[in-house]
Amino acid sequence: MNHNTLLSTLAAAGLVLMAGAAQSAPVRVNNGGGNGLGNAPLGACSATADVQADAIGCVGYTSGNDSVAAVNALATQAGWAGLGTLTQYKDNNVGTGTTNSLFDALVTSTGGDASQGQLNFLMGLTGPFVLTLKGGNEYAAYLFNGGIGAGSSLSFDIPGVQGAGFSHASIYADASRLSSLRTPEVLSAVPEPQTWALMAPALLALAFVRRRRA
Repeated sequence: MNHNTLLSTLAAAGLVLMAGAAQSAPVRVNNGGGNGLGNAPLGACSATADVQADAIGCVGYTSGNDSVAAVNALATQAGWAGLGTLTQYKDNNVGTGTTNSLFDALVTSTGGDASQGQLNFLMGLTGPFVLTLKGGNEYAAYLFNGGIGAGSSLSFDIPGVQGAGFSHASIYADASRLSSLRTPEVLSAVPEPQTWALMAPALLALAFVRRRRA
C-alpha cells in the first residue's frame, strides 16, 4: 500500500468513527459535571443561566423524585443552611392555574419545547427558599436567599429539558415565612351612597346655622 492510499484509508476510517460517535452521543445543550452531586443525563444546572432572578447556588440534575427528604439531603450535601423546616409547594399544572397556594407555574415555550416558563407568586416569601425544576425523571434544586414578593415572577429557561419534557416545579420553604398577597384596604376618596345619606342631615344643619349667623 503506497503513502497516498494509506492516508486515504486512515481519513475514511476517521470519518466513519466520527459519524458513529455523532449518532450515538445524546445532544445536551446544558451539559457539565453536575457539581459532583449525582449528575444525570440532562447535565449540570446553572444558578445564573437557568433562572432569573439569579439563584445563589444549584445542585443537579440528579435522577429521582424531588421529595422533601431528597431536597433536604441535597441541601445538606451542598452546605445550604438556615432553610428551616421545609414544606413542599408543588405545581404540576404547566398551564394557567395552580395546584398550590404559593405560586403558579406556567410554561411559555411552544411546540415540543417545554423548557421555558415562569413562576407567578401569589404569596410572598421571606428568607431563603429552594426551587426545584423537574424534566423527565431528573431534577435540579436552586437556592434563593433574599425571599420574593407577592405578585412577583421568576422565569426559567432550561434547554436540556427539551428532550425530557418539563414535569413540574416545586418551592421548598419554611411555612412560617409565607406572607399573604392581601394588602390593607384603602378608603375611597368618594363617599359611598350610604355615607351621603348619613351625612346629608348634618350638612343641612350646618348650612342652616351658617345662614342664621350671616
